[in-house]
Amino acid sequence: MPLLFCYEDMINNIDDASEPYYRWYNINTRNIEYKLKPKFQGMSSQYLYPFDRFRYEKITKEEHFFSKWLVDNGDKTEIGGRLMEAYLSCHVLQYEACFNCNSRKSIIWNVGSESSWQNLICQACNARYEVKTKANMKAVESEFRFNKISGGSFEAFCKIRNSQLQPKMFCVLLPTTSIAKDAQSRVYPVYVAEITKGVPQLYHNAFNKRLPKMIFKTRISVAINTKKKWFDLPQHGNPVDIWSIGKKVFVDRFSKSKYDEMKALFGFGDHNDGSSDEESDCGTKNEIADAIANITI
Repeated sequence: MPLLFCYEDMINNIDDASEPYYRWYNINTRNIEYKLKPKFQGMSSQYLYPFDRFRYEKITKEEHFFSKWLVDNGDKTEIGGRLMEAYLSCHVLQYEACFNCNSRKSIIWNVGSESSWQNLICQACNARYEVKTKANMKAVESEFRFNKISGGSFEAFCKIRNSQLQPKMFCVLLPTTSIAKDAQSRVYPVYVAEITKGVPQLYHNAFNKRLPKMIFKTRISVAINTKKKWFDLPQHGNPVDIWSIGKKVFVDRFSKSKYDEMKALFGFGDHNDGSSDEESDCGTKNEIADAIANITI
C-alpha cells in the first residue's frame, strides 16, 4: 500500500484555484509569458508557490477510504463515481460489443490498483478503455470540445502506451445525470473516442516532498473524428443509496468497529440506512453493491 496523505490547500477561498497563472504571448518580444490571473492578485506570493501552498499530513488507509467514500458530499464522494463505473462495467460485460473490434463477451472489468487507464480491457483486440463520468451532457460535450481531459497516473499511461503490445486506448465519457430517450425512458449516453496522446499534469501530490518520487496525473487528447456514441446506458427506476453502499464497502473491507472509530474521528453524524441525501438511479442496489465491494484502490 503506498503512503497516503491528506492535504490542506492554503488557497481555499477561490473557485477553480488549480492554475493561478495563464500563458500570454508577448507580440513585442515574441515570447510566451506567464501572468497572474486577476482573482489571485494581491495574494501572498508564499501561497502561490506550490511547495508552500499545500500542507500534507500522513493518514492511515482507513482514514483515506472513509474520507473518500463517506465524508465528502455530492459529486465529490468517490463512491458515487465508482458506482457509475461499476454499473457501466456490469452493463458492458453483459450486453455490449467492443467498440474497437466489435467482439462480444470479450471485455473484462479490470479493478484494483492497476486499473488506471484500463478500467475495461478487450481480450480479443487488447483495447483499453478509461471510464470518466461528468455531471451532465453539457460537461461531457465541453470535455470533447476543449480536448484536454484530465486522467490518472502518467506513469501508468506511459507503461501501457510503451508496452510491447501497444494497445489502442479509448476514453469513455458519460454523464451522471440521465436524459430523456423517449416519453417512457431515460438513459445515460455513453460516448467514446480514441486517445491520441497524453502529457504529464501537475496536481497537489506532485509537490509532496514526503513521497518517494514525484508523481503526475495525465492530460489526454482524443481524435475528435473517432468520437461516437457507443450505447445508451439505461436508467433504472429504483434509486441507489450511495451512502449505504459506501458504508457497506467500508465495513466489509475493514470492520464495523473501525467504521465506528472513523465516524467518531471525523465527527460524522448518523444516517438513516434506508435513505440518503445522496442517491443515484444508475442501477439496482444489490447489483452495484456487490460490484463495488470487489474494488481495491
